[in-house]
Amino acid sequence: MTAAKLRAYRIAAAGALAYTVPVILWGAFVRISGSGAGCGQHWPTCRGEIVPLAPSTATVIEFTHRVTSGLCLPIVIALALAARAVFPAHHPARRAAWWGVFFMVLEAAVGAGLVLLEYVAGDTSPARAYWMAGHLLNTYLLTGAQLLALWWALGRDIPGRPIPEGSAFARGRVIAAVRAAPPSLRAFIVVGALALCVVSMTGAVTALGDTLFPLATEASLQERITGGSGAHIFERLRIVHPALAMVTAFGLIVAPWGVLPDRQRRNALVLACAAGAQVVAGIANVALSAPGWMQLVHLDFALTVWLAFVWASVEAVHDAACAASPDPGAPSARRDGTASL
Repeated sequence: MTAAKLRAYRIAAAGALAYTVPVILWGAFVRISGSGAGCGQHWPTCRGEIVPLAPSTATVIEFTHRVTSGLCLPIVIALALAARAVFPAHHPARRAAWWGVFFMVLEAAVGAGLVLLEYVAGDTSPARAYWMAGHLLNTYLLTGAQLLALWWALGRDIPGRPIPEGSAFARGRVIAAVRAAPPSLRAFIVVGALALCVVSMTGAVTALGDTLFPLATEASLQERITGGSGAHIFERLRIVHPALAMVTAFGLIVAPWGVLPDRQRRNALVLACAAGAQVVAGIANVALSAPGWMQLVHLDFALTVWLAFVWASVEAVHDAACAASPDPGAPSARRDGTASL
C-alpha cells in the first residue's frame, strides 16, 4: 500500500458520503413535492421507458432522483473494491465499505418497494408509514457505514498507546468493541444509537403526515402537535416525534461531557452543538407549519447529528481500546493498515 493510494481512497470515501447526503435530501424532496408517482408504478423504468419523453414536473423530479440514487450503487461498489486493493485482508475499512454496499442495495430495494406497492404521492395507508420509517432507518445505517469506511482509513492512533493487535476494534468488529468498552461509554453508545434510530423513524412518520396533511398557518398549537379532533393517525402521532427528540437531544448535549474521554472534548462540543441546532430547527419546523424547505433543513440536521454521534462514538471506543493496550511499545494495528512501532 502506497501513501498515494491511501490518500486517494480517503478522498473517494469522503466523496462517496458527500454525494450520498444530497441524494437523500432529494429523495425527501420527492416526497414533499408529491412526485413519488412521477414514474408511475414502474421500476426500474420510468413509465415503461428508460428515459421518459415529454415528462411532467413530477416525472422530472422522480426520474432525477432515480438517476442520482442509481449512481450511488456503483460508487459504493467501486469504493469497496478500492478498499480491497488498498488495505490488507480483514482490515476494518474493507468491512465497513462492504457494509455500505449492503445497505445501499437495501436502500434501493426499499425505494423500489415504495413505488411498486404505490406507497407514494397521496397514499395515506398505515403500511406506508412503516416503509418510510424503515427507509430512514436504513439511511442512517448506510451513512454510518460510509463514515466508518472513511474513519478507519485515517490512522489516528494515540501516540504511545497503540490498539492491541487482534482486538475486536482492530478487526473492525464494532459490536464486540463496544461491548469491551467501559460500562458508561457502552451505555452512552447503545442508548444513544437506539434513541437516534427511534427518533428518526418517528420523524419519518411525522414528516409524512406533514406532507399528506399540511398545517394551515393559523393552526393552533394543539392542532400543530396532535392534529385536533377527528384527525388522521399520522396527524395524531405528531406529538410522539418532538417529545422523543427533545429527550434525546438533551441526552446528547449533556451526556458526552461526562462519558467521552478528555481527548474527545471537541467531538462532545460538535455533537452538543449539532443536537442543539436540530432542536431549534425542529421548533422552527413546527412554528412555520412544516414548509418543504424547512423539512429538508430539519432532515439535514438530523443526518448531521447522527454522523457526529457515530464519529464521537467510534473515536471514544478507539481511545478505550488504546487504553487497554498492555504494552505501549507493542506493534499497533493502525487504521490505515500499517504497523506502528
